[in-house]
Amino acid sequence: MQSKAIPASSSCCVAYSAESAAAFAYVGHAGSVDDSTEKAALAQIEVDEWEHRESVRAIMREYDIPVSRFLELRFFVIGKMIGAS
Repeated sequence: MQSKAIPASSSCCVAYSAESAAAFAYVGHAGSVDDSTEKAALAQIEVDEWEHRESVRAIMREYDIPVSRFLELRFFVIGKMIGAS
């Protein structure tokens, strides 16, 4: 059985856009907790997500991989919906 590999450029695009969804979800999660220690930990995770997104973008620039507007919109909506729930 042959596996269907996803091209690296597609993986980078998904990873880049999905990082924003994760960050938005952590913003929502942090807003739902009262414990200041937990809130601070969630805020740090959000920062980590944005930093990882920037790292993926640097790789994409190096290899001339464009950002997918479709994935950006898709993951923006997903992240905001998770963050609001």
